[in-house]
Amino acid sequence: EWVIIDSCLNPSTKESLVISYLKKIGVDLKNDVKLVICTQWHNDHIMGLSETLRQCENAKFCMPSVNDTKKFLHFVGLDYSKISKGSISSFNEFRDCLQITSEREMQVKRLGSDCVIYDEEILLSNSKKENIQLFSLSPSDSVVANFDKEISTLIKDFKLSKASVVHKTANEKSSVIYLEYKGYSVLLGADLEVGKHKHEGWKDIYNNSVLIKNKSIIYKVPHHGSANAYDENIYNKLIDPNAILKLTPWNRNTKLPESEMINVYKKHTPNLYITSPVNISSKAKKRDRSTEKIIKQFSRKLSEVRFEEGIIRTRHNLTLDENSINVNTYGKAFQI
Repeated sequence: EWVIIDSCLNPSTKESLVISYLKKIGVDLKNDVKLVICTQWHNDHIMGLSETLRQCENAKFCMPSVNDTKKFLHFVGLDYSKISKGSISSFNEFRDCLQITSEREMQVKRLGSDCVIYDEEILLSNSKKENIQLFSLSPSDSVVANFDKEISTLIKDFKLSKASVVHKTANEKSSVIYLEYKGYSVLLGADLEVGKHKHEGWKDIYNNSVLIKNKSIIYKVPHHGSANAYDENIYNKLIDPNAILKLTPWNRNTKLPESEMINVYKKHTPNLYITSPVNISSKAKKRDRSTEKIIKQFSRKLSEVRFEEGIIRTRHNLTLDENSINVNTYGKAFQI
């Protein structure tokens, strides 16, 4: 059984990378994918998600909690209207995902603090059964409660700018996913930041979560390994000292993770992996003056499309008694 968390696109083929991967390894998308989860509505997490949900016909859909539906839908409409003014709208995907769930008469699961997403007994290949549990640990109740006020402010300010609203939203709303099985746990950090007080972000999780039983043996490092998503308490309280850490870089504007943060993560584990190198140049190739003039007339910004796919695959054999996790890297992914 498969769970898909977030989506991004291959810029060349425009196909969801997760769909492409699952097809390559022979997964029956219609029957074997049980959940499609959206951890947040930023472009690097959501592009291609509606097509992913469309192809996974029997999957349930999960997304972060939204407080005031009427106001939020008005907000979505404002964002969508900015497409004609050059903005990129993440809410196309949001709209399409909700349309699919409506057509299927499917209830959408809202993710929040200490929320059960999946709780099933799985039959293993050795005829034994194992209970698998999946939870969301965020956004916190405090963050959800403040959402209505934030949306009101954004709606007021939004009309004054052409900028996409998605860049104004905070990563405290991101949903961390927590997996429990056979006495082990996995923590997928999404883009959750530390938070300003004990009821926000990672501070809320390590101070208040009642679900976490074990230190995680696999950890997807949040927010591309940025400093604002790092807290030593996460590693002291939630992560096993020999855990497998996975990083996904951000290669636009500010490059993440920064070298000093990579050194910080290496102090916590000997098993640090990244899906592709940092500091890939997005600067366009130099062109003749006439071509550049035409480009400036019709495009605000031109960048070189460089796509380097990398996969970090971790597999845990539940039919064996020992902690047997295999790590494989493909494409541009490597161990640091």
